[in-house]
Amino acid sequence: AKEAVEYFNKIAPVLEGELILGGHSKGGNFAMYAAAFCEAEHKERIVHVYNNDGPGFREEVIQSPEFQELLPKIITIAPQSSIIGQLLSNPAKQHVIHSTAKGILQHDAMTWEAEKDRLLSSELDELSHYAKTTLGSWLESMDDESRESLCTTAFSLIESTKSETFIEFSTDLMKNTEIVWKEMGKLPEDKKKEITDALANLMESSKKSALQHMKDGGQAVLNQIQSSGQALLSQMKTGGHAAIHQVLGKTKEEEEQG
Repeated sequence: AKEAVEYFNKIAPVLEGELILGGHSKGGNFAMYAAAFCEAEHKERIVHVYNNDGPGFREEVIQSPEFQELLPKIITIAPQSSIIGQLLSNPAKQHVIHSTAKGILQHDAMTWEAEKDRLLSSELDELSHYAKTTLGSWLESMDDESRESLCTTAFSLIESTKSETFIEFSTDLMKNTEIVWKEMGKLPEDKKKEITDALANLMESSKKSALQHMKDGGQAVLNQIQSSGQALLSQMKTGGHAAIHQVLGKTKEEEEQG
């Protein structure tokens, strides 16, 4: 994030007029951070910051004067089953839009449904609320150093598959999962333990959250998880164009034709 601030401070002087920052996923997080902590002369030129399903921040960042000053200019856009975008805290105004994908695959902005010059509105569903509760308690169980180390290791494992998007990764899910497991086997013992411990804690958080949702009558979220899982399993078995459509769901045009 600090590199994002340095980059913006370097590039802003060569740009004229008002500025709009934005990014997707971690890029959205970087855009918000850079806009909040850049030099004052550049910050006053910023009119909007678009965070497209990117994660938030720790409370110490959220409560800082720099972030609070920027807050009214932040626009967060997230799909109805947003997971990545619900990580950590982000009090900015959130616009929920409709994605044609299922579960985590909604993070791919190419699945966000548009009509002419606007994105179709929606509401956060039970899966998103469940993920926020589960992942929130999981992340809170780790200190900053552990979180950073885990994220760095996880992203390096995913990058080993050469996939650039969630859809690309899931198109050959079985092969890419095998690559990740092989790369994980090459990690130092302390990194392996870090990942296995984190997964164990995640499972525990998930179990507690699921039980709470069941008590609250949240059967819908369990159905969504099952549906998303079935779509991914089908894709693993069949692969190809048809499987991608099964995960993404029908397009609006296909529904009208049907």
